Amino acid sequence: ATLARLYHDLQTAQARQAATAQQLKLAGDKLEAELGKPQADQCANCISDLKVEIASCEKMIIDLDAQITNLSTQIEERVKRYNLTMEERVRIANRVKATDEAWSSLNIVKDSVFEAIQRGGVPSPSPQQ
Repeated sequence: ATLARLYHDLQTAQARQAATAQQLKLAGDKLEAELGKPQADQCANCISDLKVEIASCEKMIIDLDAQITNLSTQIEERVKRYNLTMEERVRIANRVKATDEAWSSLNIVKDSVFEAIQRGGVPSPSPQQ
């Protein structure tokens, strides 16, 4: 998967987790309201359904949390790998630049030697640094 896809999946999982947390809170509030009624007015089926919904939401949140952790780890690894790749490219580019500069300076020396020979002279030795 691409890095963009991983980020998209992470955002989707986070949004689903937030929506599920909201659903969990609403179900908890409804259950609390139902249990707050006098025993005779309580709906046993409603209480049972709300408890099932709460358990389902809690499981979904745990599953999404694991998915979010997994996606975050994959993103972290991909970013590290990408940064290492970019660092290697920079090192190679610097080596190429250094080589190009070395060849350029060599060509300058070579050109000055040829010019001296064409003028009929012997090239003077370059001063030692």
